[in-house]
Amino acid sequence: MDDIPGPDYPHIKAVMYSNQEGKEHEILRSELLIILRLMLGQLKKRRFIRHMIAPVLLLSFMGKRGRAIEAYFDGQCLVLRSSQLYNFREQTALAFKDLAELYLGDPVGRTT
Repeated sequence: MDDIPGPDYPHIKAVMYSNQEGKEHEILRSELLIILRLMLGQLKKRRFIRHMIAPVLLLSFMGKRGRAIEAYFDGQCLVLRSSQLYNFREQTALAFKDLAELYLGDPVGRTT
């Protein structure tokens, strides 16, 4: 888990591993529960009292597959966007490049 220091960015990044098999256009229950817990945890912190949105970037690894999921709650809906489901047996270099770019990137977006 990577929490950005200071009161300006409630964004959080995390990595998870699961033995479950993920599908291309479906979010696993375990992924969703982790995302929701991370959001709630961020918004409970005193330093983020003026923020209404706590974006989450989750890198989810499932056996030899993996994907990135970006999530935020806009006040009415939980918005989830995921990358393609990478197969590390065939797409190792591409997967690590794409996932590393997302994870190492700077946070963007209004959260207040």
